[in-house]
Amino acid sequence: MEDQTRTEIEAAAFRRLQRHLLEDRPDVQNIDLMNMAGAVVAELTLIPSLDVSADNLKARFGVPDSARPVADGTLVEYRYATAGLRAILGKDALPMLHFANPSAAKQASE
Repeated sequence: MEDQTRTEIEAAAFRRLQRHLLEDRPDVQNIDLMNMAGAVVAELTLIPSLDVSADNLKARFGVPDSARPVADGTLVEYRYATAGLRAILGKDALPMLHFANPSAAKQASE
């Protein structure tokens, strides 16, 4: 294949993917693309816009391995080691969820 032809095909594919992500399917996130490509996500930090509370976390992940105040005591950090989750919640703060994939850490150490 000639270089010019290859460049034109790659450019067209990129423009189509860009249109798909920005216009046709803006709901698709980078994480979806990584999953489709078979990539393993090692770490991910989210600041969700939905209601995240200690009760919600407990219902989903069970009793946390630890819960401790952070900063000036207005925030609480919850750790769920087996899920690789660290959540920081506060009354007047956006929730922060940090996920460290336990299986990705294991793969990296092998």
